[in-house]
Amino acid sequence: MDNTLYSSKNPIEKNMHKRMITFIARFLNKTEAETAEQRRQKLPLYGTTLEWIMTEYGFSDTEAYFRFIHPDEEIDEVEFDPDLRPLLKDLSTAYHLSVLTNAPAIHYERILKHLRIFDLFDGIYGIEENKLHGKPEASSYLNAVRDKGFTVENTLFLDDLPKYIKGYTALGGKAVLIDHEGRFSNLPLTEEAPFARLQSLHELPALLDKINNPGASGAEKRRVLTPLHE
Repeated sequence: MDNTLYSSKNPIEKNMHKRMITFIARFLNKTEAETAEQRRQKLPLYGTTLEWIMTEYGFSDTEAYFRFIHPDEEIDEVEFDPDLRPLLKDLSTAYHLSVLTNAPAIHYERILKHLRIFDLFDGIYGIEENKLHGKPEASSYLNAVRDKGFTVENTLFLDDLPKYIKGYTALGGKAVLIDHEGRFSNLPLTEEAPFARLQSLHELPALLDKINNPGASGAEKRRVLTPLHE
C-alpha cells in the first residue's frame, strides 16, 4: 500500500520513520542517532521494525506504538490522486484486488479512505490480521492469497521494496516493483528480482495487457492472473 498505491515522493514515509525513531529511542533510553544506527543494522534481519524490538527487547505495547507513528495528521502527508480510483475501479471489473500491508488498521483505513479506494478491495490484510507477522514472512503472503481461494502462481504481487518482492518470488510467484523515484533502477530483472519494474501503478494496465496478450511470446504469453471472467 504505502509508496505503491501512492507515490513515494509524498513525505509520509520520511515522517513515519522519524516518529518511529523517536518512539524507540525513548523506549530504549538512547539517543535518536544511536537508535537509527541500531535499526539500520538490525532491520535486514527482520520484516518490520516492530518485530525487531519485540524480539530483542520484549516490547509489547503495540497500540501505543501504532498510535504514535500514525497520528491523525499523517493524512496531510499523502496527496490525493484523482486518477487512482478510476484506474482501480476499471481493474476491479476484471481482477480481484487485495491489499497486503505491514501497516496497522488505523493507518491503512485512514489512507485508503483518504484516497477514496477503500471499497474497491476484496480483502485488506494488515499487520494485525497477520498476527504481527509481516512481509517478507511467507505466512503473510499466503494468508492474503489463500483467504480468497487463489494461489501464489495466479496472483500478481506489487510492492515498492525489493526484500518484500523477493519474499513473494521465493514462494514461486510473480511480482512487480513499483519504483516511483528510480531508487532501484539498477536492480536486474531475474528470478529473484521483480518480474517487471514500473514507475507508477498507472502503468499496470499496459503490463497486464502485455501479459495476457495471446500473441505475445515466451514469458509474456503466460497468464499470471486469474480474471473474474474468462
